[in-house]
Parts: sequence; C-alpha cells; structure tokens
Amino acid sequence: MPPGEGYGAEDLETLARTLLGTCGRAPWPVKVAVAHVVLNRARRGGWWGSSVAAACRAPWQFDCWSDADLRRRILAVTCETPAMRECLAAAAAVLGGLEPDRTGAACHLLPRGVRPKQGLARDSRTVIGPFAFYRDSSHS
Repeated sequence: MPPGEGYGAEDLETLARTLLGTCGRAPWPVKVAVAHVVLNRARRGGWWGSSVAAACRAPWQFDCWSDADLRRRILAVTCETPAMRECLAAAAAVLGGLEPDRTGAACHLLPRGVRPKQGLARDSRTVIGPFAFYRDSSHS
C-alpha cells in the first residue's frame, strides 16, 4: 500500500500502542523507525499479515502484544496520556507518508548489541537509538 492509502483507525491505534509498548519513552526518530518496520512488514505480507494491525500483532513479534501483562498495560492507556498522544502522532505521520523510512526498508529490529540470526543482512544494519534495523538477506 502506498503511504496514506488504505489505513484505518484500527491500524493507527494498534501501531500507536505497539510504539508505546516497544519504545514509548524513546525520542521521535526511534518511534518513526519502529513504525516503518511495521509498515514494511505489512507491505511484504506473508505470515506477518497484510495490514498494519496484523503485522503488529503477529505472534512473537512485539512483546507488548505477546505478553499478557504488557498487553493489558498498553490497552489501558488513554489518548489523554502524553506518551500515547506522541505515539499516535508518530504512527499517523508514518502511515500518512510524512516521515521517510530511515531504516533502509528494514523488516527486523533488535536491541543494539544483539547479534542478528542468520538470514539477516548484517551489512544492511541501520542503528537508530537503542535499536539496530535489518533487512532480510534476500532483500538487500
């Protein structure tokens, strides 16, 4: 999907809550980078699913959806919370095509310093804040 097309309220809210649970206290560029990973996954489809919401909630991808306690916490946060408002703004900016993808079209992120599994192009690594972003070797 091109930026700004075909994204609904569920995609926006789910992406914002994913950002909140994954990098809620991180600076804006980190939130934007993580949002682009989700968007890149949704565009690739496959087992991640073909929507932004599905890519966020795919099994074992984001702890905030896989861990029941974390999921309850991010679902309890309201839009009146400054952190949630910033995550909503970052999600809207990425989905609306207002923020460029500085991850190098990455579909994977790891905490900086964690070695990637085989199959990720190590030379495709982009570091933004506490994360390293990677493409699959087949998409380098």
